[in-house]
Amino acid sequence: MVNSNKVIIVLSGKRKSGKDYIADKIFNKIGNDTCVQIKLANPIKMHFSKKFGLNFEELITSSPYKEEVRKEMILWGNEQRLTDPFVFCKMITNDAVSSRKNVWILTDARLRTDVEYFKKYAIKNNFHFICLRVVADVPTRQLRGWTFVEGVDDISSECGLDDYSDWDFVFLNSSGDNIEHNIESFCSKVKALLLKE
Repeated sequence: MVNSNKVIIVLSGKRKSGKDYIADKIFNKIGNDTCVQIKLANPIKMHFSKKFGLNFEELITSSPYKEEVRKEMILWGNEQRLTDPFVFCKMITNDAVSSRKNVWILTDARLRTDVEYFKKYAIKNNFHFICLRVVADVPTRQLRGWTFVEGVDDISSECGLDDYSDWDFVFLNSSGDNIEHNIESFCSKVKALLLKE
C-alpha cells in the first residue's frame, strides 16, 4: 500500500477522444501549484523538428502543419524506441522530477511500454498510480475533426492500448456523456490522496 501524497495519472485515448481536454480539466481542478502535465509527444516533436529542420512551435499545435508530417514523425519515434523502448518516458520523467510537483499528469500514453514504465516508476518511488482511458465513439470523434488516416490510425501508436484492460477509470466522452461529473468525482479522489502523509 502506498503511503504518499504523490500521484502519477496516466491518460490514454484515441485521436479526438478528448484526452487533452480532460487532462487540462484535471490539471486546472487540482491546481498548477500541485500539478505538472507531461507529454510523450513533446520530446518526440522537439528532436524530430531539430533533426529535420521543422518548426517545433507549429508541431505542438493541432495545425495542418503537424498533420503533414505526422506519419513520418510516428515512424521516427518508433525507430528511436527500438534502441530503448523507454527513451521518451525517461526524458519527460526528468522534466516532471525537476518540476517538484506532487501530481504528474501524463496526457498521451500510447503503448503498453508507456504504461509499464510509469507504473514501475510509481511503485519504486512511492507514488500512487492511476491509469485512465478516455473513450469517445466514432461519430463524436468525427464531429471533433477526426478522419481515419492510414498509417496513423491503424498502427501501434494509436492502437497499442486498445486491448489493454487494466484501467483504474474509463471516462466515456461521447456527445451526451456527463464528463464534467466524472472529472469532478475523479479530482475529489485525487485530492484525497494528496492529504495522505
